[in-house]
Amino acid sequence: MGHPGKVKVKSKVKRMAHPPLSFREKKMLERAKYLLVSEMATARSTTSESAEAMVLKSLAKAKLQFPVMQEGFEQ
Repeated sequence: MGHPGKVKVKSKVKRMAHPPLSFREKKMLERAKYLLVSEMATARSTTSESAEAMVLKSLAKAKLQFPVMQEGFEQ
């Protein structure tokens, strides 16, 4: 079975196809991504950049991508 972090990240990314995520949901997605990348980097003895590339590649296979996170407040 897949890693629980992957499921959370994937479900939030899928949700992006619908109404925009709230500020809190975007922060949760960013935190889940950070935790998943950190754990993968540690488990595979690789860099965070390499682990993040693996996550992005996996999302691309599922025809998904992370939303562009903008700094500052939404209007």
